Amino acid sequence: MLHECVWITKDFIVKPVAESLRIMLLEAYSLKIVNTGKNEKMESLYNYLCSPQFAQRIRAVVDTFTGMKRDLDQEKNAFAKIWKKREASIERVATNMAGMVGELEAISQESFSQLESIEQLSLPKPDGIEKLINSRGCLAWFH
Repeated sequence: MLHECVWITKDFIVKPVAESLRIMLLEAYSLKIVNTGKNEKMESLYNYLCSPQFAQRIRAVVDTFTGMKRDLDQEKNAFAKIWKKREASIERVATNMAGMVGELEAISQESFSQLESIEQLSLPKPDGIEKLINSRGCLAWFH
């Protein structure tokens, strides 16, 4: 209870009330310290944000980011080119090996079971394409 700006309490709650008042006084003091020079701090911050130094730092960050993005795009394009070239080479190897197996089988007029694993080198064919051996014993593909 408050009587003429004096807190009147029971004996057993004196300590909790004193601790609460102490905390409130410390928070009020901290708030006062924080607000001291607030206008000067805001002005300094505004001046820095409007300064050439700040603009230069932002420009440096943007330039660095732009350079990194450009380098990444160049690397992506280079690797895409390399992968396409490798893919084409692998496809040529598989096609040539399958052709060679077909020619060998045509010449010998029999199947080489030892070379069946070579046929697996070829890339998967689209759905609807079937393999067959034509009348000359060569591999042929039809829809």
